[in-house]
Amino acid sequence: MRQIVQLDEQTKQEVASLEKKCENLVDKLSVQYAEIENLVIELIRCKKGKSACNEDVYEGDYESFIEVGIENDDEYFPNDYIPIWKCKNELFQTVGYITDDSIENIEKKLHCILDDMLLDLGERGRN
Repeated sequence: MRQIVQLDEQTKQEVASLEKKCENLVDKLSVQYAEIENLVIELIRCKKGKSACNEDVYEGDYESFIEVGIENDDEYFPNDYIPIWKCKNELFQTVGYITDDSIENIEKKLHCILDDMLLDLGERGRN
C-alpha cells in the first residue's frame, strides 16, 4: 500500500475511479465463477465496521476492500480480502493508503483466491 499525505480532490477521484473499477471487476467475476455455490465477492466500504459510502473516503477509519467468502445456512465465512483504500487519523494528520496494484493485478489475485477456493471445495467434496 502506498501512503498518501496530500488528500486533495485528485486523490479522491483516483480512489473513486479505482473503487468503481473494482465494483465492475467484482460483478464480472461473480458471473464468471457462478458455479461456486453460495460464493460472495463484493467491494466493501466501511467505517469502524459499519457500512459507508464513497463520499467518506477522507474520514478516519474509512476503508475499502474486496472480500471473498462463502455464505452457508445464513452464516458468512470470509475466505480472503484485498485492501483497496484505507484512511487513518495519525497524530495530527489524516493519512491515506492506496493499493499499489493495478486493476489487472487485483484481478489476477482474485483469480488465484477463487481457484484456491474451488480446489478446496473440491477436496472437501471428496472427503
